[in-house]
Amino acid sequence: MSSLKLAIMPALLTVALGASAAANAEVKYTLTHLKPSCDGSVIPIAMNNRGQVLASVYPVASPRSSRPVMWSAGVPRDLNIGEAGELIPVAINDAGTVALNRASDGAAFLVQAARSLHMLGRVMATQPNTRVTAINRYNQVAGYFEDLNVRVDQPENTPSYSFAGAARNEKIISGLPASSNATSINDAGQVVGYMNIAADQFRTVNHTFLYANGRVTDLGSLNGAQGSSVPAKINNHGVVVGYSTVKDKYGTNAFAWAGGQMYDLGALVSWGTSAAKDVNDAGDVVGTSQAMHTGAPSLNAAFIRPRTGVMQDLNTLIDPASGWYLAEAVAINARGQILVRGYKRERNEWQSGAVLLTPR
Repeated sequence: MSSLKLAIMPALLTVALGASAAANAEVKYTLTHLKPSCDGSVIPIAMNNRGQVLASVYPVASPRSSRPVMWSAGVPRDLNIGEAGELIPVAINDAGTVALNRASDGAAFLVQAARSLHMLGRVMATQPNTRVTAINRYNQVAGYFEDLNVRVDQPENTPSYSFAGAARNEKIISGLPASSNATSINDAGQVVGYMNIAADQFRTVNHTFLYANGRVTDLGSLNGAQGSSVPAKINNHGVVVGYSTVKDKYGTNAFAWAGGQMYDLGALVSWGTSAAKDVNDAGDVVGTSQAMHTGAPSLNAAFIRPRTGVMQDLNTLIDPASGWYLAEAVAINARGQILVRGYKRERNEWQSGAVLLTPR
C-alpha cells in the first residue's frame, strides 16, 4: 500500500459523521466566475489538473439545446466542431482531450486540442446507444452501452454493459451482470461503476464495482448487501468516492472506499443527504450535501472534505460579498482548485452558473 494511501486511511477512520466546519470559517478560496461567450446558463461538468474546465452551455437564444465549452486560462472555447450534432461533454484529461456523447443517438467522440473531432472505436461502432463516461491521461475511456436487440417489457429494463480500454480498442468488462454502468477510470486503467444485482427474490440494488487487473470486485454499500451505492470517481491511488444508502436513514451519504473498506463521510447536517462527486490524488473529497441556508436557491450546498479534516460547507470559505451561493462541487484537481455549480441573484432572480475556486 502506498504511503499516500496510508496517510489517507487515518483521516477516513476518524470521520465525524454529520460534522461540519463552523459557520464563521475564514475565507480560503478566491472565486472566479466562468462566463460563456454567449448569454446563457452554464452547467459545469469536469476539470483537469491544468485547470481547464469543461461545461455545457444553454444559450438564451436556444435554451432547449446545449453546446460543449472548454475554458483554458479563463477563456471559453466552443467545442461544437463540424456537423456532429448536439454534443454532451462528459470528461477531460490532462492533455485537454475531451470526451463527448451525441445527444441524438449516443455516438461517442473525442475532441483533441480543441480542434479535431473523431468517433471512438470498436464498441461504439457496433453499439449505437453508447455513453462514454470517463477518460484518463492515456486516452483510455470507460462507459457503457445498451443492448437494444433484447426485448424488454419496459425501456428502463434494457440491459447495459460496461466497457473500458484504449480509445480505438474498447473491450466489454467481463465478470459483470447484464446491467452495469462504468463511471470512472484512473491512469492505471482501474475502472469503477455500478452493477444491478438481486438483493432478494423481490428487489434489486446497485453495488459499486472495481475492475482491476482483469478482476471485478463488489465493493458493496454502507448498508451491506441490502443497500445501494453508486461511485463517481476513482483517483490514481485507488480511492473511490460516491454515494450510498445508509442503515436507518432515508436517502444517501457520501462515501470513500480505500484499503478494502467503505467509509461514511456523513453530511453537513446529521439528518441530511450527501453525495461525493470527485477526489483528487491527495485524498480531498468534494460534493454536495443538504444544508440549512435560509433563503438559498437550493436545498444543497457544495462541500469539501479535506483528507485530514471534517466536511466543510464551501459557502463558509468564500467571501460572502461575492453574492454567490455554491450548491454542488463537481471536481477538484491536484492544485486544490474546485469547480462548482452555483447561483447568483441578478435582476431579482437567481441565475445558475459555474465558478472556479482557487486556494488562497
